[in-house]
Amino acid sequence: MKLAMIALLAHPILILMPTGLFAATNWGNKAMNNPGAHGFSEVLYEFSSASANNGSGFEGLGDTYGANDNLAAAPYSPHWTSPRAW
Repeated sequence: MKLAMIALLAHPILILMPTGLFAATNWGNKAMNNPGAHGFSEVLYEFSSASANNGSGFEGLGDTYGANDNLAAAPYSPHWTSPRAW
């Protein structure tokens, strides 16, 4: 019975804990384009989508902010750079 309760609570915990952390920190506030209720629902939907592993999102968040904020193309991807850079 305990394992069943852990299985039932895992999905809400995977959604609500990161959403609260993201909304409470400065890192999360910088990634939101709309700091109001719509911005919070974007964050909630992003973590709901990620924990369900379906890959959809509102795309109102700054998805490339933080660890993914790299303006240079990867050295192994010359097809992603402009032809003028060659």
